[in-house]
Amino acid sequence: RDIDILKSFKKVVVSFSLTTLKKKLAERLEPSAPSPQERLEAMERLSPHVNVVCRLDPLIYPLNIGEIEEIVKEVVYRGAKQIITSTYKVRMDNFKRMVNSFPECESIWRSLYLAQGEKKRGYIYLPEEMRKELIEMVREVSLKYEVDFSSCREGFAYLNTAKCDGSSFFDHDT
Repeated sequence: RDIDILKSFKKVVVSFSLTTLKKKLAERLEPSAPSPQERLEAMERLSPHVNVVCRLDPLIYPLNIGEIEEIVKEVVYRGAKQIITSTYKVRMDNFKRMVNSFPECESIWRSLYLAQGEKKRGYIYLPEEMRKELIEMVREVSLKYEVDFSSCREGFAYLNTAKCDGSSFFDHDT
């Protein structure tokens, strides 16, 4: 029923967030959210009918960095036409929750964010060079799999091949 409703609109983009393909990691990151498999299946069901975008978001060093190519490959196979990414940004309330869920990462996150990070608009970002390397990594893999790429709120818009919000699909007929 939802597919029929979405198909009735001329300009539709459906965006799925996917941080990991690992079920156990996903349960720790987003305990009440649909599983990665459920998201992939929904992507595959929708992609023949509407433009589907995957938000590989956030990139959380070191938790999901080793999965970047696997995630991009899988979502492109399922019909995603664009990858949108950004890195995890610390606010002290979310930092406490992350450390409670991933105590094994506390020391590296304290170093990367609290000691070396950049404060911007109420958030603490990873150091710029590290963010750039991560964003470039996702871009390279996206281009390898011939899918559009963009990053949001990172300061590297020049790396984008499409708009950050998925609206590039409205610039031409798809």
